[in-house]
Amino acid sequence: MIDRRVVFEKTLMYSTIARNAPGSFQVRVLEPRVDGRIPVVIDNLTKQSPLENIQSIVHVLQGEIFQRINIDVRRSVDIYIRANAEMQRQLKAEYVQVVFASGRITFHGTNEIAA
Repeated sequence: MIDRRVVFEKTLMYSTIARNAPGSFQVRVLEPRVDGRIPVVIDNLTKQSPLENIQSIVHVLQGEIFQRINIDVRRSVDIYIRANAEMQRQLKAEYVQVVFASGRITFHGTNEIAA
């Protein structure tokens, strides 16, 4: 559930592992948290896995949205991907949070967007 105000919303495309099958997603940028981090909610719109293509999605977010306002996605943005039915069964969570740490990307199931 999104309790924060949406400050920007856009549909974007991203490249995928499958050469001729681009993915697309709806991105909602929420108002910054008290600590200055920016929550972002992604709704995948195509059959491609956003988790398998997360590098491409991060690249698109950086180039199309955050580069323009001098924000580094990996340092200042919290990405939450709305879980599809399969992910919800596996993770028992509404969202998959993308975590950047030590040069790696990991995923964690969560039912809350950090306040």
